[in-house]
Amino acid sequence: MAGKTKVENNKESKLGPTLDQIEVRTKKKSSLPKEDKSSDPKSQSEKVANNEPDLAESDGEKTKDISLEDTSVKKDLNQMPDWIRFGFPPPEFLRFNFIGLNISDHSIKVCKSAIEHDSYLIDFIDTISLPEGAIVNGQIIKPEEVISVLRKIKETYGVEFVRVSIPEEKIYLATFTIPPTTTDKLRSVIEFHIGDHIPLSVDEIQFDYNVVNRNQLGKVIEVVVIAVSREIANEILSLLNESDLIPLSMEVEAQAIARVIVPPNNKKTSVVLDIGRSRTGISIIKNQVVRYTTTISFGGDSIVNMLAKSRGITVAEAEEVKQTVGFNMDKYSESEQQELNEFMSSLIQEITLRENYWATQSGEGLDEVLLVGGNASTPNLANYLQSKTQKIVRIPDIWANIFSNKNKERPVSINESLGYAAVVGLSINEEK
Repeated sequence: MAGKTKVENNKESKLGPTLDQIEVRTKKKSSLPKEDKSSDPKSQSEKVANNEPDLAESDGEKTKDISLEDTSVKKDLNQMPDWIRFGFPPPEFLRFNFIGLNISDHSIKVCKSAIEHDSYLIDFIDTISLPEGAIVNGQIIKPEEVISVLRKIKETYGVEFVRVSIPEEKIYLATFTIPPTTTDKLRSVIEFHIGDHIPLSVDEIQFDYNVVNRNQLGKVIEVVVIAVSREIANEILSLLNESDLIPLSMEVEAQAIARVIVPPNNKKTSVVLDIGRSRTGISIIKNQVVRYTTTISFGGDSIVNMLAKSRGITVAEAEEVKQTVGFNMDKYSESEQQELNEFMSSLIQEITLRENYWATQSGEGLDEVLLVGGNASTPNLANYLQSKTQKIVRIPDIWANIFSNKNKERPVSINESLGYAAVVGLSINEEK
C-alpha cells in the first residue's frame, strides 16, 4: 500500500470518533496541473455512446454521484447500466424535473430549484412529517409508512426524479494515498486498494471518490473514498421504486450541506455541526470536500428532556423554554446553569475530539465551527459554544451560495433555512 490511511467509522456513538461514512458527490478544484488527456483515443461522444463512465470528473471539478437510476431497477444494482452505477452524470433532460429528497428519522424534506442566469430560484421547499417510529437512527423500521409518505410527495408535487441523501450512519469514508495514477485508470487503482481501508470488499459496496492531491505531473496521489454497502443502497432503491420515484443520485448529507454553506474557493477548514432533533452530524470540510463525518446521539430533544426534568415541567413547556430562552444563561438559576453546562459538556468534548483528530491526521487546526440543522438557531447557542470551545462559531447563510446579490427575497428565513441545508444542497444543479 502506498502512504497512510485515515478511516472513520460512523456507527452512532456517544463519545469519540467512530468508523465509517459515505459521501457521494463532491466538488473541489485542484491548483496542481492535470495530465494531458488529448492522447485519449476515445472522444467524449464515443464514451457516451458506449455507456462508459467519464472518470475525468472525479477530480472534483464536476461532481460524481453514486448514481443509482433506472426505471427497471428493483433490488439488484447489477441491473443498472454502467453509466448509472459508476456515476456518469445523467443526460441533461433528466435534470429538468428532479427534487432533493432528505429522509431523516422524523420527516422527509423536499426542495426543487431552477437555474436563472448565475443563480438559483427555489420552486418549492417543504417538510413532511413521518409517523413516529417509521425510521429510527437511520434504520427503516416501517417501510410501508415511509413509502406512503413518498407517494404523497410524488402526487402532490408531480415529480419523478430525485436526488436522495444517505444518513451518515450508513456510510464509510477513507482518505488514503495511492501510487501516482492518471485519471483514466483511477477507479481501477482505487478498487485494487479500497479493501485495505474499509471493512467491506469491493463487491459488497457502491463507492465514489474525490481527488484531493496531485503531484507536479498532474497525476493523482491522494483520494477521499466514500462507500455504502449494496444492501443499504438496495434498501433505499426499493423504497423509491415502490414509490414510483427514480433516483438520479445518492449523496451523504454532509456533502450536500457543504455545497450550500462553504463558498467557492474558501480555504478554511470547518467543523460543521448538523443539530437535529435526536442526532447531531459532525463533519470536517476542507475546500468544499467532506474529509470526515460521524454522528452522535445528541439533539434538540435531548436539551428539551433535560430542561423538563430539571424544572419539573412538561415536554411542551420545556420546548418553549428552549426556543425562547435557549442558552441565555443569565435566565437560569445557578443550579440550572450548572446542570446545563454539565449536559453540554459531552458536545464540547466531541468538538475537541474532532479537532485533535484532525490535527493528528493533517497537522492543521480547525478555523471555525458552523451550525446548521433544525436546532442550530436555538437562542445564543453559537455564543455559548464559542465561549466554551474558544473557536469562532457562527450560523451560515445557506442562501449566500445560491442566490445572486440582486435577489433579496428568500423562500424561508435564515433561522428556518438551517434545517433545510441538506435538501437545498441536494436540489441545486452545480453545473450552472
